[in-house]
Amino acid sequence: MPHRKPFLVSRVVGFLAVFALAHAQASQGQQNAQNQDTGAYATLMAQAKADLNSGDAAKALNEAEQAEKLDPKPWGAYVVAGAAQELQKAYGAAVESFTQAINNAPEDKKAAINDLLQKCIQRTQQAVPQPPNPNASTNGPILEEVKRETMQFIELKMKNQGTVGWYYTSALRPDENSGNKTDLVTDVTTDPASCTFSVTHGEKDSGSFKDVKTVVVGAYTGLNPGDRVAPTIFLVQLQAEGNVFTISPRWPFQPQKTNVVSFFFRDKDTAEQVAKAIAHAAELCGGGSKPEPF
Repeated sequence: MPHRKPFLVSRVVGFLAVFALAHAQASQGQQNAQNQDTGAYATLMAQAKADLNSGDAAKALNEAEQAEKLDPKPWGAYVVAGAAQELQKAYGAAVESFTQAINNAPEDKKAAINDLLQKCIQRTQQAVPQPPNPNASTNGPILEEVKRETMQFIELKMKNQGTVGWYYTSALRPDENSGNKTDLVTDVTTDPASCTFSVTHGEKDSGSFKDVKTVVVGAYTGLNPGDRVAPTIFLVQLQAEGNVFTISPRWPFQPQKTNVVSFFFRDKDTAEQVAKAIAHAAELCGGGSKPEPF
C-alpha cells in the first residue's frame, strides 16, 4: 500500500508554498550584509519543507529551528516547527510554535495560521489520556503498570499545556515588580522504577514522589497579600517534610534544596487532574496524601 502523507503535512506544505514568493519578495529589499542569511534561511526552509513532506519530523524541526535564528520574523519557520512538533505529538510545543508564527506573520497570513493553531489545540485535547484509576489494584506487576500509566499521564498533561501567561500587580512595589509573566514547561521526565520526577520550566525542579507529603491545588493569588493576578491561573504545589526537592535555576545560579516546588496551570480542571495524579503517584511510591485545596 503506498504511503499516504498526513493531511496536516499536506496542508502546511501547501500553505507555505502559496506564501513563499511573497516572503522572498519581502526579503529582496534587505541590505547586502543580510543577503547571506536570507539565502541560508531560504535553503533551510526548502529542506525543512521537503523533510516535513516526506514525514521526517525530527529533521524538519531541526532545520526550522536553525532557520528561526536567521530571520527577524521567521513566521514560516515557526509554522514548519509547529507542524513537525504536532507530528511528534508534542502538542504543547506545537501550540507554542504556531502562536509564535501568528505573532510574527503579516496580517493577511494570520488567519490561515490560526486555523492550524486551532486544529492543533483540538488534537491536544483529543490526545490527552484519561486520568489513572486511583482504585486500581496495586499488587506486583500491576503496581508497576499503574505507576507507569500515572506518571505518563502527569508528563503528557504538563507538556501539552503550552505557555501559561498572566499580568502580575505587586501591592508592595507596583512599579518594580508588576508586569507580564509567563511559564512554559519544556520538559517533564518521570521514572516509575525510582519514583523520581524532573520538570523544566526555566528552572528545573526535581525530586522523588516518595517525598511528596501534601499536594495543594488552587488559584494563584501572588506572593504577598494584596497582589493581583489576571487572568486567573492555578498552582499545583508539592510539599515535603524537609528540604528534599532540588531547584536548579539557570546558570550561573547554584541549585538549592527546598521543601516546596510549584507548577502553574492555565485552567482549574487540568490543575486538579495533575494534582490528583501526583498524589496518586506519591501513594503508589509509598508516600503522599490526598490533594488539598488552598
